[in-house]
Amino acid sequence: MSYTTVQLKATTVGGAGAAVGSVRKGISPAKLIGIQITYHGSAPGTTDIVLKNVLNGVESTLVTKNNNAVNIPLQAFVNKPINSTAAQVNTHVEPPVSGELLLEVAESDALTDAVIVTCILKV
Repeated sequence: MSYTTVQLKATTVGGAGAAVGSVRKGISPAKLIGIQITYHGSAPGTTDIVLKNVLNGVESTLVTKNNNAVNIPLQAFVNKPINSTAAQVNTHVEPPVSGELLLEVAESDALTDAVIVTCILKV
């Protein structure tokens, strides 16, 4: 097994507290073993993110984080790693991913690299 890093940088456009953005990256079949979430220093506390795996048009949610712009340092991926209040749940799992990773950001301000999600994959 080898490891690779995939970074998704979402830039948002729109009004204050209402800006949205998304970014997609193609990936080879792998297991998601780690994740880090970094917010722009000016991202408001209303910022929502959703990280999804998209394969053949079918989306499955990996992470949802609502109304919170608190950075999450690199950590092992866990089942429901971050709930809507940014609390961490410690049930370890390595979900399989392939196709694309999709990061969606909403309710932010218009910012370049509003949210950066770094994923560690075991390929």
